[in-house]
Amino acid sequence: MLLTRNACYALIAVSHLADDHASCDSARDLAAANGIPQEMLAKVLQRLARAGLLVSHYGVRGGYALARDANEIPVLEVIRASGPKRESSHREYSNHLRFVYDTIEALLRRLTVGELQRSCSVVPRSHFSSDLFSSEGQNVPPQQPRELRDSKSK
Repeated sequence: MLLTRNACYALIAVSHLADDHASCDSARDLAAANGIPQEMLAKVLQRLARAGLLVSHYGVRGGYALARDANEIPVLEVIRASGPKRESSHREYSNHLRFVYDTIEALLRRLTVGELQRSCSVVPRSHFSSDLFSSEGQNVPPQQPRELRDSKSK
């Protein structure tokens, strides 16, 4: 399962909101804090709110907050709610690829936003810049840490 840009933006946003579960951040603040285009993030946040993962608050101090505890929100649920589903299905894959797909899906179903946030809290926010993402709806290629890329060129 490859992640779309919308799914990546959604995971970054909910992880940010999980960092301080009592916070209520606007789309503008979330976008600025994470280097994400505000218009795209606003659409993703609306989808997450419609799916019941976020609650939105109106007014001067309005914004978005997690609808429930981050430890109760599976990452797979965030990914699925972030945007339209892909046309292709794992049913089209061979048995070997279906096993890989099903294994990844099971892991993402067990992994919670709280666990994701705790594991990523040591990653600098600069790693979450918009240049890591391809165009909307496209797959995001895996990124290698700079140290690995540099060691291969030696």
